[in-house]
Amino acid sequence: MALLVPAVVGVLLLTLSPQGTQVGLGLHPLCFACGEAPLANIVRNVILFMPMGLLLGRWLGRSVPVLLLATLLSAGIETAQFFIPGRNPLLIDVMANGAGGWLGALLGVRLDLLLHPRGTWRRILRWGASSVAAGLLLFSGWALSVDPPTEALTLNVAPVGPPDSRPGADTFPLPDTRVHEALFGGEALSRGPHSDSGDLARRIGDLFSGTPGSPRLEVAFTPGVAPRERGQILVRVHSGVDGREAMALSVSQRDLHLAPPLRASALSLVGPSLRWPDALEGWMLTDTLTVTALSDGEGAFCLELEGERRCERLPSIADGWSLLHFPGVPGWGRALLTLLWVAALFGPAAFWSRNIGEAVRGALPPAAGLLLFPLLFATVGHAPVVAWLGLGVGIAFGQLVPKPPPRTWPRSDDRGASPTPTAPYH
Repeated sequence: MALLVPAVVGVLLLTLSPQGTQVGLGLHPLCFACGEAPLANIVRNVILFMPMGLLLGRWLGRSVPVLLLATLLSAGIETAQFFIPGRNPLLIDVMANGAGGWLGALLGVRLDLLLHPRGTWRRILRWGASSVAAGLLLFSGWALSVDPPTEALTLNVAPVGPPDSRPGADTFPLPDTRVHEALFGGEALSRGPHSDSGDLARRIGDLFSGTPGSPRLEVAFTPGVAPRERGQILVRVHSGVDGREAMALSVSQRDLHLAPPLRASALSLVGPSLRWPDALEGWMLTDTLTVTALSDGEGAFCLELEGERRCERLPSIADGWSLLHFPGVPGWGRALLTLLWVAALFGPAAFWSRNIGEAVRGALPPAAGLLLFPLLFATVGHAPVVAWLGLGVGIAFGQLVPKPPPRTWPRSDDRGASPTPTAPYH
């Protein structure tokens, strides 16, 4: 019970803190697949309520009451979000939170069986955890691969020409964002369907795969005033068949953003992108600037603005955490998230191993995927050193973490004797 209060407080802090200045983001509460990366949003909401559900299930010994409590708490949170800036209440969030609480409760009710397995059940858990880890790594590698659509590519370009002006709050004119010229590999880009979608898709793939000598995207533009909530597209390439995005360069207030064509976007997941905070700081709204998207030839894609450069490495198979959320943290923060993610994948199989030898054997299938997948598919980056460090941390933690004693339940004998501990409840 000591952990239940922090779990509930954590849920409230993550769901009730303001995320912007605008109340409501324009999404209908009954919409099931709205906003950016709706599948990632559902998975995040399921995971969010699982720790609280596990603790409640462990305490109550039943899962149905936890489902009701989690759903009621989530309904209250979503109602409060009607009045919180930067939040958008959704019915699907209530359903996902309730499901997360219920799944956590199922684990909590059976926690003794999971913490103290024996014989065949232990082997099933160990190899099951190893298989799940390998599957998640392979799926991450596939979803984070660069794979631009190739059919009926269409270009959207910001308004071309001198910027228009509109009245500002202080009556001074505020210029709109304008593109003066957009070149990709020397070819001028314009709105509408592209004449050779296959060639354009190939060049986009080369740009984001870090291929040496890949073409550059050069855009001369006037920053103007771009809305912070949704930003202003400078150049966007998408499929006219299914709407899947092949490339997008945009500006949001003073930030620049470059989105690569990852398979994750087609699955409504997130995936890494290159965001350059305050890239336009110090420039006038009416200045004419040139931003260039390019490959550094060493496995990273970059943005270059008036002599300054910011790069993002090609996503690796070990960056599966970024499919759910890609925060604006420095490089060391992302490396730490990768380490923790890999350690969490390898830890359970080691936990259900009797010794270090079993733990190493259980780690072989996912480790093989971590090593071989990038060799077979060059569109995803190799696992960095920190990922292999996470593998070692996961095995060590799984072997060394102390296992709590089984929970005992009191009972009285037929003569009314005082309660005595019994075997663990399963």
